[in-house]
Amino acid sequence: MRRDSALRWEVSRGGDLFPHLYGDMPLDAVISVVELLLGVAGRHVFPSGFEGNPNGADE
Repeated sequence: MRRDSALRWEVSRGGDLFPHLYGDMPLDAVISVVELLLGVAGRHVFPSGFEGNPNGADE
């Protein structure tokens, strides 16, 4: 996406920076789609090897 896009890095509930997109994302900017399931605790479970995995591994 362009540098002047509507992407903003903001502080999340945990204090880490999280990207928020305030605007439309062009379909050609999508490079992959990964379904994120909810675990027992109601939190997203990221697949092993997922780039940027905040859990470090599967939960």
